[in-house]
Amino acid sequence: MREQTPRVDELNAAVLVISFESPAALRRFHWFRDLPFLVVSDQSRRLYTSFGLRSRPLLRLFDRETMKTYARGILRGHLPPWPRADLRQLGGDVVLNRAGHVVFVHRSATPADRPSVEKLLQGLRADVQ
Repeated sequence: MREQTPRVDELNAAVLVISFESPAALRRFHWFRDLPFLVVSDQSRRLYTSFGLRSRPLLRLFDRETMKTYARGILRGHLPPWPRADLRQLGGDVVLNRAGHVVFVHRSATPADRPSVEKLLQGLRADVQ
């Protein structure tokens, strides 16, 4: 998404990263500090719940696709931080319009399950038109 910031700007939009980690933990993760986006903490997971983002059984966390995603990151020099929080909590990607209405939601089925940046941008464009 970082590389697509100019396209997001063209749509007069913004990216907000929400994590259930504590603010102190977010500051420790160096890769968050390099993001050109606002990063906020939702320790209560109220937003996770309101968007229907669910948890996954611990035994199903490390499927083949997730392991491949982590391996690709490690090969690029991005070591994942040692988890300090709930490994089972799955994420998602949500696009809101300026009025705060959800125009796109993707609920991750695995830790590696993310929509393409193009799909997120399509959600933004659809609302603009």
